[in-house]
Amino acid sequence: MEIQQVGSRGYLFTWDVPYKTNVYAINGDKHLFICDTFLGIEPLEEAYEYLREVGIDKPVIVFISHGDYDHYWGNGAFKNAVILAQEGCWERIHDEHEETYARHTHHKMGMVELVLPNMIFKERVIFPEDGVEFYHTPGHSKDSSSCMDVKDHILFVGDNVESPLPYIYSQDLDVYINSLEGYIKRNPKTVISGHDPPMSNLSLVKENLEYVKKVKNDKVDTSKLDERSKKIHEQNMKTMEGTKTF
Repeated sequence: MEIQQVGSRGYLFTWDVPYKTNVYAINGDKHLFICDTFLGIEPLEEAYEYLREVGIDKPVIVFISHGDYDHYWGNGAFKNAVILAQEGCWERIHDEHEETYARHTHHKMGMVELVLPNMIFKERVIFPEDGVEFYHTPGHSKDSSSCMDVKDHILFVGDNVESPLPYIYSQDLDVYINSLEGYIKRNPKTVISGHDPPMSNLSLVKENLEYVKKVKNDKVDTSKLDERSKKIHEQNMKTMEGTKTF
């Protein structure tokens, strides 16, 4: 586990196995916010223990950015906490957990227990006393949401932004474009995604936006893509064709 401090009150926890994944914590004035819970209880208990060792002892609010398994399997470490998610995320976790757990069991890290979000929002929820906002940003998936640390101007975007290309799990590209353009309008100092290092500019957001626009208009020149990008693009085309199996 790698730990980085981001801004005046953020802690980024990163694991490289089975693939690079981030969990982001914000030490608010009244609450400790934890964005996503990775692949099981074990790594999240380790991260939470570190936060307690540095003196953070506040009520915990967990935020799940979307219903992909690698973003909520550690919920069991916070059974007594508020677990916040957009309503579509609750539905995905409820409906898909058994199937995705069977398919990806080899990725689990420690015990995995199904713990559903217990605080649901439709469009947004704001914690003004902490300067933290959560809001629906459909794109990578219909249920994707983001977290804005208003005090430090740091934006956590889940899997809506990813290198070299984003994975597209929804055919509604107009809302994805709107979400990415919304990020640019907010002009955060730092962007944190689910699987990339912290970004101090919006270059990857803009690159992802241009790619999604090209997918929408069927103008992706695959001859200019490297091998990894080609594989991601092929999967995205299966989504657009309705043949992708998740």
